[in-house]
Amino acid sequence: MRRAVEATALATQLPASLAAAAALATLAASIGAGLQIRVGRHTTMANLAILIGLMSGLGKDDIDRHIVAPLIEIDSRLRRWWEREIRPRLLDDLDEARRSLPQLRTLRSRGGMLPRK
Repeated sequence: MRRAVEATALATQLPASLAAAAALATLAASIGAGLQIRVGRHTTMANLAILIGLMSGLGKDDIDRHIVAPLIEIDSRLRRWWEREIRPRLLDDLDEARRSLPQLRTLRSRGGMLPRK
């Protein structure tokens, strides 16, 4: 992360502290609630809230383009994969379940057993 922060600061000519704050916020966003920390009996998420303030026109967007771009790219790839691979299968399963529903309701109303696959 240090190299990314230093390279971003150099490329944007902005303070490394600004790039570091953006990098921490990006890491926190990528982890989200996926990491839990347990201390004694208490469990908490590894969420981190960061507020970065800078006057308009001073380079926040440049920092974001460098630091956040990899996370956005990963998110886009995962979205395309989900749309291509997962969503169609889920929709097929949903269609099958809807087609089976009348038969299942009839069986239930007659106290029948469900057929085994």
